Amino acid sequence: MPLSYCPLHERFFDPQGKTWITWPHMYVEMVKPFCDMLDSASIDSSGYTVIPTPCDLCTAIARQAVDEHIDPLQ
Repeated sequence: MPLSYCPLHERFFDPQGKTWITWPHMYVEMVKPFCDMLDSASIDSSGYTVIPTPCDLCTAIARQAVDEHIDPLQ
């Protein structure tokens, strides 16, 4: 199961709640030892890969930038 994470805004996408959740990089560093522990216990966690993904804030910023630079009346 791929996990979507926006490194720019430090947010994970929660597929159950269908929303972006703030998840600072500090938390990622705190969780890494637990992931290492799972790997050492031979628990297959390879399906949980983190995929860098633009979040809803990225989309809003991009949309605003496009809207400011395109004049719809021309």
